[in-house]
Amino acid sequence: MAGTDISNIFRAGTFYQQGEWVFGDVHNPDNTIVVELAHENYKKLIIEVADSEGEVQRLRKSISV
Repeated sequence: MAGTDISNIFRAGTFYQQGEWVFGDVHNPDNTIVVELAHENYKKLIIEVADSEGEVQRLRKSISV
């Protein structure tokens, strides 16, 4: 199923971009993080979070354990 993209307003769903399948759910690009995945159907998750810097730090910490 294809995603929905309304330029500069909203983007959500599954997209094929730059030769990879990605899943995105973004309304405010300033709060967006990109999570690169290995061994999954999707290569990236592009998601909006409340605290992008904090979430990136939490993810990095959990991966390095």
